[in-house]
Amino acid sequence: MHAKPLKHVRRALQLPLKSLNLQDNDLFTPELQDRLARELVRSKGLEDYKGKRISAEQFQNNLAGTWASIPVYGTGLNRKKKVRATDDQVQAVIGPLAPH
Repeated sequence: MHAKPLKHVRRALQLPLKSLNLQDNDLFTPELQDRLARELVRSKGLEDYKGKRISAEQFQNNLAGTWASIPVYGTGLNRKKKVRATDDQVQAVIGPLAPH
């Protein structure tokens, strides 16, 4: 296994780990993974998106910087230039998060 991907994961999780006030003995359970994911989404601009301070496209781009399966909006490619989910698929998931 390469150290570079692990370094990226560690860096991406630093903010969520600090804000959740986790203890050294907390187990990496499915519930904790869900909490980390929710906090990471929040840190990528969820409240700005809900408050209509950023567009759905910008929110998608913020998420694309962390999740390889999310493409940079309008490109169909993730940051490593590989095809992943489509913009329509991502927008269908994040669309309901914003107030109407």
